[in-house]
Amino acid sequence: MARKKVVAALGHRALGVTLPEQKDATRKTAGSIADLVEAGADVVISHSNAPQVGMIHMAMNEFGKVHPDYTYAPMSVCSAMSQGYRLRPAERDPRGTAEPGDLPAGMYGADAGVRGSL
Repeated sequence: MARKKVVAALGHRALGVTLPEQKDATRKTAGSIADLVEAGADVVISHSNAPQVGMIHMAMNEFGKVHPDYTYAPMSVCSAMSQGYRLRPAERDPRGTAEPGDLPAGMYGADAGVRGSL
């Protein structure tokens, strides 16, 4: 029998808006996705990161107001900065037994690399 293919499409605010919400939501989401993988499904994860991009954009622009030697960050840069930030730690620890600070260096951001499964 062929393996089932599952697309987990996480909507606009599915991963939360505040950092505590994001930690809780990613733990729950990663646990559910891990269950699918353990059951033998091939899983593709798609998500909207608009709230995270907005927070980064606001922070970068506020920083630029206080430090005039720094330029403002365009939305495209803020979007790139957010890629993988919240899902990577949960991917490494889908059952939520470790805090993000306990995970190996390089688990945050676009430089964390791409993994094919949990």
